[in-house]
Amino acid sequence: MNNISIDFSEIKTFNDFYTQLKIKIAIPNYFGNNLDALYDFFSGEASLPLDIKFNNMSTEQIDTFQSLIETMKALSTEVPEISFHYY
Repeated sequence: MNNISIDFSEIKTFNDFYTQLKIKIAIPNYFGNNLDALYDFFSGEASLPLDIKFNNMSTEQIDTFQSLIETMKALSTEVPEISFHYY
């Protein structure tokens, strides 16, 4: 199983998130930094099975990144080989 752990203690913006994600996993150059591209990549191109963890999320970040969290929850529901957790 592939594991991706994203440390949100250093993330303030979506661009920060995508930068850290690209360090953690090989994403194609054509990847567009948006939630649709993220969903498409993980549901069709990522090597599975995959365990994704968002660590050190503050309450404010949970609010700020709610759309990202919802996208990841949808992925883990629709693609059984993907598990997602956030803390």
